Amino acid sequence: MAKKLIACGNIFPAESLYMWQSKKTQAKEFVLLAKTIDKHFTAIQKEVAKIHPYKIPCVIKIASKANSAFLTWLKGEVV
Repeated sequence: MAKKLIACGNIFPAESLYMWQSKKTQAKEFVLLAKTIDKHFTAIQKEVAKIHPYKIPCVIKIASKANSAFLTWLKGEVV
């Protein structure tokens, strides 16, 4: 959050199942729901790629709508 790319985030533990190098894999992971604005998506992808231990981390943008008071706060928190 020091780079002000997100206003806040929620971290959830998850049990993940996926294919990796042709093998079924199961792992304990964490999911981060990062609240931000559209223009930061590319910068967030680059930052995650730099710091994430996985060779191919998952960064997904989900379109959403929020109440106006929250959006006003969020836009004031990110640069």
